Amino acid sequence: MSEQVEIKDRDRTYVRKVIGAFINEGMAARISPINEEVVRVVGKMVAESKDCSEWMDYVPKPVAPCWRQTWHQMVTQADPETWQSAR
Repeated sequence: MSEQVEIKDRDRTYVRKVIGAFINEGMAARISPINEEVVRVVGKMVAESKDCSEWMDYVPKPVAPCWRQTWHQMVTQADPETWQSAR
């Protein structure tokens, strides 16, 4: 059997802040008591989110064109008849 670990109030505050960041502040306030098991689960969540964030760096990010450039291209390259028919 594992021995009980004393969790300080400061640590409970940190755990509630982490839970609030993952879920929301209201849910974090309702979790009681903040015991060793809750701390262990929050630690696992943080560790797994770090792994996920590192893997997300490998996912290509879409490149969005500048809207001004796109608008300029539409205006300068548009067929005048298209503009007339759109009215």
